[in-house]
Amino acid sequence: FLGSGKTTVLRSILAQSQMAEYVPSVIVNDMSELDVDGVLVMNTDVVNESHGNFVTISGDSVSSPEGITQLDKALNKLVPPAQPQWILIETSGSSHPLPLVEYFKDHALFSLKGVVTLVDATWLRDDYSHAKTLIPKWQENLQKGDRGIENLLVEQILFSNRVFLTKADRLDEQSIKSIAEALHPLNPYASIVSTSWGNVGIEQFKSIEDYNFFMVQQ
Repeated sequence: FLGSGKTTVLRSILAQSQMAEYVPSVIVNDMSELDVDGVLVMNTDVVNESHGNFVTISGDSVSSPEGITQLDKALNKLVPPAQPQWILIETSGSSHPLPLVEYFKDHALFSLKGVVTLVDATWLRDDYSHAKTLIPKWQENLQKGDRGIENLLVEQILFSNRVFLTKADRLDEQSIKSIAEALHPLNPYASIVSTSWGNVGIEQFKSIEDYNFFMVQQ
């Protein structure tokens, strides 16, 4: 989600992948034409356009029809030179996951391993009473036919199979527990893990169970 530290986590994963000799190819989607996130990722020197293992999609949400077209081109561009074991896609924080899930569901070349959602835990604490008011606000939006920011956040959690609560160092243990308990009913099948300073171990990505499309249909 917006401001949750996605690029920080990605940079950490790339540094670990280099040491583990398990470097992915990367696609970064930045809504800004300046492509700030892409520049930050390339500065790691782990992935780069010149290496054939990095592509940016800027100016469009990757979940829009045009974005999906660009994603398809990006994936085809990565495969021949890099032959990647795995590919990480950092979407814009405002992207809806469902179009991506549908794109990969019947893809001939790529299988979807995981949809990972990062949420700023301090935001849920401060704006949604430790996430306790998030679901009621979302339900209120649905009843009114409104499309609020709560809809996007809930949908990103609904379609994920792992949720990271970021900036956990700014909360106490009980607050983290309360937030996790409030989010759990949205998606009982997704693991909820707290993290600070983007410290997510690469094993937490490698251990994600294959994405369950049946659960999404349910």
